[in-house]
Amino acid sequence: MKIASAGLPALIVIDSGFSWESLADANNILAVCDLKHGTTVCGSPYVEKEALAQFADDPLNHGSVVLRNLRALAPHNPLILIRAFRGDNLIRTTWNGDGSIASPGWTEAYLFAVELCHKLGLGSVANCSFGGLTHAMDGTGWEAFQLGKAGPGHLVVAASGPGDGRQVHASWKAQPGKVIQVEAAQSGSTMYNFWAGTAHQQWWLRVSRNGNVLALFEGAGIPGNLWNNRQQLKFEVPGEGEVTFEFVVSNSASEFVSCDIWVMDQVSARFKTAQYIDNRLVSEPAVFASVVAGGLRKGSYADDQEVLGCKPDVLLEDDGPFSFRTPEVTARVAALLVADPTLTPATAKRMIGKYL
Repeated sequence: MKIASAGLPALIVIDSGFSWESLADANNILAVCDLKHGTTVCGSPYVEKEALAQFADDPLNHGSVVLRNLRALAPHNPLILIRAFRGDNLIRTTWNGDGSIASPGWTEAYLFAVELCHKLGLGSVANCSFGGLTHAMDGTGWEAFQLGKAGPGHLVVAASGPGDGRQVHASWKAQPGKVIQVEAAQSGSTMYNFWAGTAHQQWWLRVSRNGNVLALFEGAGIPGNLWNNRQQLKFEVPGEGEVTFEFVVSNSASEFVSCDIWVMDQVSARFKTAQYIDNRLVSEPAVFASVVAGGLRKGSYADDQEVLGCKPDVLLEDDGPFSFRTPEVTARVAALLVADPTLTPATAKRMIGKYL
């Protein structure tokens, strides 16, 4: 296989889909992987235009814009396209009861793209213009593990999030016997992602809406998560109104219990209890250390966002939405990769600097 643009890294676009208008004039697509329909096609080396028609679908009109913006900045780089959304939901890995993978998610598709690049002797930069609050936000979990397999010369750029300072994270340390109360206001049914302590610690979490108790969770029976040994709960609070989370650790406990709770969809609810609110809003996968995270300088991601070495890694001037501007960071990293085919995320962040 001969790549016409030898020396240029491949650009892996992981997004909602791609319209025919965004695909029609692209003559350097190495492969397309559609997780929604379970379909993949590889070229020899490039995919024939006739074969692209089956992938022309982007109801959200998001991946199409991202692809056009990226091609305007890096028109000669070969492309690998991954449709990783079903509706507005990112397709993630699912599991069988025995721990084996039941269906692949976006990280498996990414590693397929990286392996293809290895076979073709190419480096790669992946563009991820999406994010969410799906794990403990501490850089652990399956998706972080998967991205870490790629190695030098294969980098990931991701959007940090909306950067509007929304109060979607509360955290606290609870001493034995002390009740912690955190309040939130929600406009509709909301999913929450709660993390506490380590495996089998004894605590209780009571969840109420408008004064009515909806759920009582007990920590003693909850094992530690595989990746960080913390206890995890995901639960939905239905309807709209004032939500109260009351957390207490057993009097017999010998240590503090550290807790985090996230509004998963980032839209329908906000925490109100000032002393427990953390306004940090760098989403996954951007929060992972192995990812180059981009954001807007005028955004409000965290108090330390402009400090070198803190997330987001790169801040852009002017306005967003940032998901459509992620290609600016991706193209910059791709240019650095030409000069150094063994580039690592840490080196890329240092070379770009804080502002782009």
